[in-house]
Amino acid sequence: MTPKSDAILASITNKSLMELAADEGMKVEMRPIKIDEVMDGNFVEMAACGTAVVVTPVNKVMYKDTVATIGDKNVSVGPTLKKLYSRVRSLQQGEEEDKFGWLTEVVY
Repeated sequence: MTPKSDAILASITNKSLMELAADEGMKVEMRPIKIDEVMDGNFVEMAACGTAVVVTPVNKVMYKDTVATIGDKNVSVGPTLKKLYSRVRSLQQGEEEDKFGWLTEVVY
């Protein structure tokens, strides 16, 4: 699930992660996410994503005076995020076949 919000810039990295998740057979959803969903402990894994970092795990969210722990506090990166990160990097490095047509060969 990825948040849908006018406050979040469109992201090629996020789009790529959603395509990879769908390719892995995961249900992919983009919709507004209410803070109550986050604070109620409904999320097992959470991440921020961007061009430079690809995906960064989020283990805690603070809202007002409340802190929500995301997932297992003893695990820094969950299995889903680890898998998606690994696939993005494998594609970027040419180690995995680019069946999405994301890469362009540059000859110099």
